[in-house]
Amino acid sequence: MQRNSITVNPDKEREVDARIAESIFGLPTQFVKRGDGYLIPEDYYLVQERPDGSGKDFKKLPSYSTDMTDVWSVVERMIQDKWRFQLSYAPQGSGDWKASFVSAENLEGNAADPNFALAICLAASKAVEARQTNDAPETVHNPLAGAPP
Repeated sequence: MQRNSITVNPDKEREVDARIAESIFGLPTQFVKRGDGYLIPEDYYLVQERPDGSGKDFKKLPSYSTDMTDVWSVVERMIQDKWRFQLSYAPQGSGDWKASFVSAENLEGNAADPNFALAICLAASKAVEARQTNDAPETVHNPLAGAPP
């Protein structure tokens, strides 16, 4: 897949990826820094304790916020969890993709971003947060892309 040409902070994208892994899929993540004693590149990882207690196993965290295949697994999980999904594009004006998840209880998660995968991730994250707190719907604009139009 060709990367969207918009410039964003890859560290922030990886933070979104970690938040999705934890909140949507219930997977524990860990940020590994240089100097932590692990022989793996600095990044976020899915982490599991070994059954025998001999340490941890690290698996590369999917790139939900930038990869079409990975983000589609988010959409599938949300649909499996009874969320309705909508994605639209506004070619005039903002040029943003608009993603929305709505539950049977009318809880919503909405987001807009030039990167469709990131818009989906932000909307899914907001939807799950709304369900957890049962707050009123709120639209989130990607803070990485600047102020909303």
